[in-house]
Amino acid sequence: MTQNNPISPADDWNSHWARYDQVAAINPAQRWRFLIIERVIKSFGLSNQLTITDLGCGQGDLLSYLHDQFPESELVGIEPSEVGCQ
Repeated sequence: MTQNNPISPADDWNSHWARYDQVAAINPAQRWRFLIIERVIKSFGLSNQLTITDLGCGQGDLLSYLHDQFPESELVGIEPSEVGCQ
């Protein structure tokens, strides 16, 4: 039996962000996810002084939004792509 779908190499996040950064910024689903994350954080009754880490933060759009909602919090973003951080 021949395999038609060879195993792909490791994810190429630089290529991903080079192609999709502008689309992600205008995607209405992204805004909806931000609101859901904000509501979940607030549902725990936590103070405004949080440490929030976003793994795979891309260009930091979520962290920027959360900074407005929780201005006294420490925000940390980790992104494996150099292009994604630009």
